[in-house]
Amino acid sequence: MSDVVDPREESLRLLAALVLELGSEEEGRSRKSGGPRSFARTQILIHAMSVFNQQGLEETSVQDLLNAANISRRTFYKYFTSKLDVLESIYVLASKVMLARFEAELPATRTRDDLLASFVHIYFDYQFSVGKIVGMMLEESLRSASPLAPHRQHMLDKVVVLLQREFSRLGLPAQEYWRLMGLLWALEGASMHLLTNPAHPADDVEACRRGLLTLWQQAVTA
Repeated sequence: MSDVVDPREESLRLLAALVLELGSEEEGRSRKSGGPRSFARTQILIHAMSVFNQQGLEETSVQDLLNAANISRRTFYKYFTSKLDVLESIYVLASKVMLARFEAELPATRTRDDLLASFVHIYFDYQFSVGKIVGMMLEESLRSASPLAPHRQHMLDKVVVLLQREFSRLGLPAQEYWRLMGLLWALEGASMHLLTNPAHPADDVEACRRGLLTLWQQAVTA
């Protein structure tokens, strides 16, 4: 038996774990009824992530999501209003997962360079382990009219606060909001470019990570 794991299967496993283990109670409730956590909703999210990863947002229809999750249209509309509503829920969960990693791992760092290296590593590792759906969500969240946009801003604000707290813990100079926000935009832009242009080799991803780390090291005062 081969030990080689299909990258698509591994991606689906990671995404399923995201929904099943780290989704909040609020995310497990029906938006319309406020009812209890439902496996049907979880099933929709898990399969939708796989479909979005394979087909992209524009090429995916609600019917594709119904077929993948093996559910009825009535069940789908009990929990979601559209495919974009599904993507919004995935984005909220994905943001919580990345924030949870930052909160769990950054407090273990002991120096400024350790903090920045760990932060940039976590950011890139998470983005590129989940797949191109991350680039799709980033792209969508940058549209001011998108329902993902306020979630993006909320997440970025929380990351800034988290980083400011970590700098304070290490006894380092306080970093102003707009400096950190600008550096976060640079991370977003670079990762979105790579994720939405999959022809880039793995070496480009690593070179980009190193370049962004250098940018952060030079921009953040010691």
